[in-house]
Amino acid sequence: MSFTLPIPNNAFLNALAAYGNPGGPVIYKNQLQYKDYSWRAAQEHDNARITGFPDSVLLSRHEGYEVLPFLNRFCEATTYKGTNARFGLAEALKAERMIRTALPPNERSHAHVNQWLVANWSRY
Repeated sequence: MSFTLPIPNNAFLNALAAYGNPGGPVIYKNQLQYKDYSWRAAQEHDNARITGFPDSVLLSRHEGYEVLPFLNRFCEATTYKGTNARFGLAEALKAERMIRTALPPNERSHAHVNQWLVANWSRY
């Protein structure tokens, strides 16, 4: 599943969008804005490093081992409208901020969080 958002009017972001993501993770653990994430899975089957996909469906906004891979997948799957340029670090940080401060508590599945981010991107 991929998402497309309109290109912002900011010339710097337009240039960044045109450059694209050369590959690899968009954001790393040390680049996250919030430092209070939990990095320990409650149980081994909950650990994204072991299962490959955190909680299969649900996203916990306070568990770094879930948020970090989610942000990278979101940025890899999202482009600016009219380009094939993927989201970069600035967009990952914005998505992290939106998840932490504005995402309604009832939006928990990966699919719903993705949809909510895209639908509300221009509002934040």
